[in-house]
Amino acid sequence: MNSITAAIVNFLAPGRNDDLTEERAAYAEIGRIVAIPFSVANVYERFADQVAKIIPFELISIAHLDWERDEIKLMYGIGLEALGLSEGDTISLKDSVVAEMANAKKAIRTDGHRYSGSLGRSLSASGLTSRIATPLIANDKVVGTLHLGSRIPDAYGARELARLEIVGNQIAGAIASEILVQEERDRARQLESLYSVAAVIAQPLSFEEKAQRCRRSAIMGHF
Repeated sequence: MNSITAAIVNFLAPGRNDDLTEERAAYAEIGRIVAIPFSVANVYERFADQVAKIIPFELISIAHLDWERDEIKLMYGIGLEALGLSEGDTISLKDSVVAEMANAKKAIRTDGHRYSGSLGRSLSASGLTSRIATPLIANDKVVGTLHLGSRIPDAYGARELARLEIVGNQIAGAIASEILVQEERDRARQLESLYSVAAVIAQPLSFEEKAQRCRRSAIMGHF
């Protein structure tokens, strides 16, 4: 049986139409979900449920790629505890495969990359032997990454990589928007901090009193 005949037989195989229907339904539901910010309660979980219908996983995470700080920040995740990580944690780009993926601008297998330090030890202990990831590209810029991990050996191949790229393309714009909103909030807090410092400095107080008030404001989270 030649490759073309094998492909036709595979396409006509019983159950394939059902698989395609379920896959398309999952993509359609993901398209509806991304209209809601992932920060809203249970939205990320709903997204993960749909991804699981087309790509099996024990770990799924979305990370913000911050080139200026040379790090990736975990925005959302399920199964991160297996790696001793949680949402909000950061990982250095120097100890990741993310830069390679960003340059390739396509989904790749990441289980061949050997991490050093605590992350490497956590990956080994987690049993997540199969890992893939895809860049999240918005306006031709890689703004983040989507990662999946499985304890099943060789769980991911060309089909799963292709599906992950589709999902990544679906959510990239929404994630980019969330990143921009968060950056605006961070800038607003920084400006508020500067105004607080300026207000203290402008008061007719001794240096020691000004320093104490600045410290109190820092403790209260004003800056």
